[in-house]
Amino acid sequence: MTLAGKAALVTGGSKGIGFAIARALAQAGCDVMICARDDSEIAQALPALRDGVAGRVHGVACDVRDESEVRQLIDHAVTAFDGLDILVNNAGIGLLGPVESFAPSNWRATIDTNLTGAFYCCHYAIPALKARGGGAIVNIGSRSSVNAYGGGAAYCASKFGLLGLSESLLQELHPYGIRVSCVMPGRVATDFADEPPQDWHLSADDVAQAVIDVLSFAPRALASRIELRPARPPSPAPR
Repeated sequence: MTLAGKAALVTGGSKGIGFAIARALAQAGCDVMICARDDSEIAQALPALRDGVAGRVHGVACDVRDESEVRQLIDHAVTAFDGLDILVNNAGIGLLGPVESFAPSNWRATIDTNLTGAFYCCHYAIPALKARGGGAIVNIGSRSSVNAYGGGAAYCASKFGLLGLSESLLQELHPYGIRVSCVMPGRVATDFADEPPQDWHLSADDVAQAVIDVLSFAPRALASRIELRPARPPSPAPR
């Protein structure tokens, strides 16, 4: 896909991985719409995203757990850019804890944000992508999409589910020229899940580059899943 002139929507695009993806798309010549739950975060992100790019960059508040807000978000993007070519489902939260003591409300918040929110976005964006004659959906998963760990049941379940959603969508949408990929990074140096950044972590820009690479493959090639690991993991603790 040639990115210049394409219209893209990035959920959770005001900070962290989503911000890096939105910036990379804008720098590649896309018109970009971001969303976040907090208006103030959008207002803070937009000047930096617009700096030095030719395309249009807009933002709107949206809680992807709310179906009606997602429907309005997609309508807003399609109206602003006269269509939609790329959807990046990045919005996510990381609430951790053992199942026995994990609050059911935290379970619902995690699944509703990381998985159901992506479903809502796909559900309402697919007609717009079809109307353009094709496009791309990139779901931001995690190495937790294929590697579960103790204390992360809700997060891992949401990311396993997101990979399943991606694989099923790929089968449904390839006849329409809509490419579906799942980018699954390991540890990334953001404030996600209250984990302090480490010097061996991936950067948000590394993940953004993976998204650009996935979108830039020739039409004959589809990277359906990309597992992105830190090249220099931490040294084991001395015994």
